[in-house]
Amino acid sequence: MTTFYPSLIVNFKLRFDEALHLQPEPPISTTSSELADPPAASVASTPLIVDRGDENASFILGRVPRSASLEFPGYRQAAQFNLVVDFRDMPLDPRVIRAAAVEIFLGAVPPGDFATGMTTIERDGSRRSRLRTVDANGNSLDPLMVGFVDEADVVHNESGSTFSVKGRDARGILLDTPISVAPNAAQQLLNELDWSRPIDEVVQQILQFNPFFSSFIVTSNPAEWPGGELPAPGAAAFTPRHRRGARGERSGARPSPPGDTNNLNFWDLVVRACYLVGAIPYFEGLALRIRPARSIFDQARAGIDPTNPTPFAGGRPRNFDEIAQVDIDPGLSFRRLVYGRDVTNYSFNRKFGGFQRPRIVRTVSVNTDSTTRGTGRLIESRWPPENADTGANRTRVAPSNQQSQQEIVNVPVAGVTDVARLQEIARSIYEEIGRGEMGGACETVNLASFGGSNADPDLLRLRPGDGVEFFVDTRALSSRAPLVSTLTDTNRLPFEEAVAEIASRIGGDRNLARVIVATARGQVQELQRFFRVSTVRYDWSTTGIKIAFDFQNFVVVRSEVGTVSSAPGTLDSRSVPTRRSINLDVINIVGTPEGT
Repeated sequence: MTTFYPSLIVNFKLRFDEALHLQPEPPISTTSSELADPPAASVASTPLIVDRGDENASFILGRVPRSASLEFPGYRQAAQFNLVVDFRDMPLDPRVIRAAAVEIFLGAVPPGDFATGMTTIERDGSRRSRLRTVDANGNSLDPLMVGFVDEADVVHNESGSTFSVKGRDARGILLDTPISVAPNAAQQLLNELDWSRPIDEVVQQILQFNPFFSSFIVTSNPAEWPGGELPAPGAAAFTPRHRRGARGERSGARPSPPGDTNNLNFWDLVVRACYLVGAIPYFEGLALRIRPARSIFDQARAGIDPTNPTPFAGGRPRNFDEIAQVDIDPGLSFRRLVYGRDVTNYSFNRKFGGFQRPRIVRTVSVNTDSTTRGTGRLIESRWPPENADTGANRTRVAPSNQQSQQEIVNVPVAGVTDVARLQEIARSIYEEIGRGEMGGACETVNLASFGGSNADPDLLRLRPGDGVEFFVDTRALSSRAPLVSTLTDTNRLPFEEAVAEIASRIGGDRNLARVIVATARGQVQELQRFFRVSTVRYDWSTTGIKIAFDFQNFVVVRSEVGTVSSAPGTLDSRSVPTRRSINLDVINIVGTPEGT
């Protein structure tokens, strides 16, 4: 098993309260009267902060916390961090801090540097056992997270003293900043935006409305979009006629009504703008990336196109197994995790009830140019398309096999009158939901997936939306005690032998035995081993790091199965009535479209 040498480093950026003053040091009190009513200072107090600059920022770099937890819940939600640092490394009272930000770096150090750092301190006071946050040219490396502190605490007790901070990444400050800081501010911003510009420029306009967000950089790669061009949320083809001026030629017209702007914050507006072009915004440090949903979730073909890099070192496929010292052919473009080798704890679940059952996404809008009335003005699109496989559109089936139904989530998209754009939005929502009826959880203390080592700790770069593939290690290892479990023992047998053994224990039901063995081995053709990460959590302590993540399925589960002949007396030879289909079970998750 590979040995990993993880290292977590935190840099603090602090701004102190300029209103504070330094008072003369009081004399040591010896009587109760002096303690109750200390004498007035004879010398005037001086400002605590004397060297004021443009930022008035102070930095405390290279701190190793006692413990840390970092959670990435999804693209649209703010990532969170919780750090506990020894007070001697951060001897500050949070009452003097006006604002604070952190840079969190997580990686692995080479074994030689780790050994040297355990016994030797460099001339500049650093240790080589700690992760370097700058390259040889002094440029900062990419941090795991850049965040803003929401809370700070200092605790002193018999166990020692600690300085703790909690906060979120850059999305948190956008969520906390309402647009309506002044009367009609939201309406003014919406009117000033040029919606005919590409989506990255529209988002940049939104951020420039508040000088506080001047440090955020918006990036997007045109090569990831159809035709190699960034779409515009207010393109003429997608904007209602009544918003394009008297002659229908007005550029930059608002593509949809602003709706309720009283509680609208900057992140909500960014998400809504991206929603109109089927894109997802997310932060990497202080860079706000705008990408189409398909580019994010289509990782099975990563590495073929430079614009879609793999999660491994250099963005290239992994072609060599560092543990077994053999080539991987074909090379891996996404992470593979093997139970019994890379992970020792993972679980699966499937939801049969509740809102998270699989549903078809239907986007609905109103064609304001139409001369018809009522429902004749409605235009819609859906994903999967209506002409898709029947089994993909049957989203619910009864255990008796007598009924099936098709369930649809209606998502109103006000102002978009182009059917192709509606389908693109429906597809992005469908793929972002991830058909979350199946999923699970996984934990590991390894920093690399299959084939990796301490030199390329790719699991430290795991993020929501990444693809993972699961396998089971069935080898009986001789160099160390093999992992003992029912799952691995069953997988070591040939398929038919495993079916016979299981059938003998469950009363001879061969169909049930085949399902048990096939699903345990991932050999059901329609069920893939490939999943999409939904939430990632890193837990750091002095004993090491643990990585935990939840995942959801990518695939469409088919409810329709063909007729299977079987021998008399088996379970599926019973007489089953003809199945009755129910067309629609519609759920509105946003509301009804405007204009109906």
